[in-house]
Amino acid sequence: MRYFTPELYLAMQAVEAPAEFRAANARWERAVQQYYTDLAGLKDAKDVPDGVRRFIELGSLHDAEVREIGVPPGIRVLVMLKEENRAGTLLLTYSTVDKPVVTFGVLPREHYSVPRIWLYDELEREKGVYHRVRSRYSAPEEARPVFRHSILLSDGVELCLRFYALQVLELRPLLDNEPSASYGGDAVSASA
Repeated sequence: MRYFTPELYLAMQAVEAPAEFRAANARWERAVQQYYTDLAGLKDAKDVPDGVRRFIELGSLHDAEVREIGVPPGIRVLVMLKEENRAGTLLLTYSTVDKPVVTFGVLPREHYSVPRIWLYDELEREKGVYHRVRSRYSAPEEARPVFRHSILLSDGVELCLRFYALQVLELRPLLDNEPSASYGGDAVSASA
């Protein structure tokens, strides 16, 4: 992490006096502005995949509940998030270049919280690093830029993913939690 270090995050949590808060908040806001400047440049780069652009357009995922992080067969990582202001669930699918790096104990235990919450993240492009991919639809290999996504979670875990493709899906609810509610038409009943 270059901008949102655990030390900077902890400084925001430990303030007692108004002057300390203003100073810590000013450092945080400078980091936010610097990071968003970098993200804007990344978004405008010509060879950035659409999924990375879509992720940047989502804005901050701060305080989203992390429902699941999973590794299906193959070199992929799935992250399922639920944000308070979204009707559905967000599914991020990373096509990774190597195994995820999981670091435990990044925050002191007294700052852990459950459920697991997305505190902050940093997305960056690895300059000059490419991953060779053979598409199902084309014979020649293609060199794709490699990105790094570092994510700090509220249970003191930092997840670092190196990837070349990112799919962002917003899953809208098909059924609400009320069993009698129907979706988009007449209710259908079945009997034996």
